[in-house]
Amino acid sequence: MERSPQVIPERHDEYDSVFLRSCIAEQDKVIQLQLAGNTTAYINPWIVPWHLRPHCDRTELTIADFAEDLRKCLLHVVEQELHTHPTATIKPGELKQADHLMRYLSHSITQHAAALHTQKVTRDECLSKTRRDLIHVFSRGEYIAETPSNPHWKRGRLMELTSDTLVRVSDRKPTMVDKRFARYLAGPETNIRGPQGRISSLIERAQPHLLSLKTGKCIRYALDLRQRLKRLLEGKSEFSTDDQRQAIDWIADAWHASLPPRALEQLGTYIQDWNRPVSGLVEEYFSAAMLNTQDSFESRRFLLEQLTITSALEAHGQDEERVCADLELLFGVWWEAMARHKLALCDYPTLGLAFLAGDARYFSAQEFSRHLGDTQ
Repeated sequence: MERSPQVIPERHDEYDSVFLRSCIAEQDKVIQLQLAGNTTAYINPWIVPWHLRPHCDRTELTIADFAEDLRKCLLHVVEQELHTHPTATIKPGELKQADHLMRYLSHSITQHAAALHTQKVTRDECLSKTRRDLIHVFSRGEYIAETPSNPHWKRGRLMELTSDTLVRVSDRKPTMVDKRFARYLAGPETNIRGPQGRISSLIERAQPHLLSLKTGKCIRYALDLRQRLKRLLEGKSEFSTDDQRQAIDWIADAWHASLPPRALEQLGTYIQDWNRPVSGLVEEYFSAAMLNTQDSFESRRFLLEQLTITSALEAHGQDEERVCADLELLFGVWWEAMARHKLALCDYPTLGLAFLAGDARYFSAQEFSRHLGDTQ
């Protein structure tokens, strides 16, 4: 018997839990691009942070399903708006002619909402990016695809959106009706940047769940630690050596306290290797062949976490170049393994702590604070 299609949840917290799990299915497409090009210039809104794990372990729903649900809801509210507040520039009957724009817009909104839910942007930034995409349609006559999840990605040319952001511009051009609708949705003031536009209130009416995160159906890891770290850096523009050391010490303590019994058994197996050079251990234990299966990776994962944290803990000094090289090598192994086995960072909280220790070593205070996520 065929299974009934999964229905998109109506309750906000359940919607967000399933939405976050569907985001995870898209992350590998961008990770592969980043690894192939050795660049972080491709946007990856789909990675759920290590400290926010949705209760939903798996779902049949995809980002395309959420985008399609939004499209239908958005069509309804736009049609209502045009009937309630008629405008000389747009007729309700023309909405069907803007079908391609509405499909494009629904995906763009869903992607920006994913970045909001994975705590990479704020609500205002999400809405500002949506207006930016609309303005691009009518002012430059272009559809922008930021990730391979966008239907326009396959048939497009590479473009540098900003100095550190690569996107694709679709070969397909918007029609005159598309452009007029895009201008209407971005308006009424289309020469002003920011979230204030007609589209913002329309999304709020169509699917308000996309514009905020409810964590009732999510596990929030290491909240006390993240709050302490936020307080440590509150009001500081610089990450001093003392603050950095304190932060990594706290992270290391939290990591050790979080280890399951099997981790301690695994680390005991490799106790004779703890003081060996990182480069030699990576060569011996973490080659591509060694990471070929997820079981093989799991059998050494906690050793890799410990190496990451102990490298981050090393004192600043003459070996700084080596420490940097060690951490770069270790993070290369992490991303290769995660891409190969399609692992979700949010399912590995101790790995998240290891990542955080590396961030504390080399990130600025502001960058590091952003990686702590919401601590309220």
